[in-house]
Amino acid sequence: EDNFSHFVIERKAIGNRDFEIIGAINGTHPTGGTYTFTDDKLRHAGEYYYRLKMVDLDHTFEYSSVESITTQCGEQNMTIRPNPVPQERKVAIGFNAVQSHETLIIFDASGRLVKTFQKNVIADTFNEVQLDLSHLPGGMYFIQITSTGQAEKLIIRD
Repeated sequence: EDNFSHFVIERKAIGNRDFEIIGAINGTHPTGGTYTFTDDKLRHAGEYYYRLKMVDLDHTFEYSSVESITTQCGEQNMTIRPNPVPQERKVAIGFNAVQSHETLIIFDASGRLVKTFQKNVIADTFNEVQLDLSHLPGGMYFIQITSTGQAEKLIIRD
């Protein structure tokens, strides 16, 4: 690593033509060493390819071999707290948002749409929104995030 400057970390998802730069690490170990990098920007499950661009001080570079991983990252299930929902009918719904404006829909047990909520959230991360379900009678329902199709059963107590 005498002439070594830094690593550039690159990632490509299946179906993408090109790698994208996701980070860099300075070459701080003059006699070799261990470097680590965490890709905390993955939002969707799937197969990903990684490679390193190893850059020298004179700006020449070489690529490492390509490595692949398969991850379930970004597939955190929707959460409903509390469930069953108590008589106060207040509930917190947690989910991975894929856009900044999400629509949550509630269906009754027969599949009939009973309520729609529009929520502003932070895209590409796990969000939690509070819902007031006081207008719904006790029973079994399903709540769905329209952008992802995620759905969970929701029980409201009388």
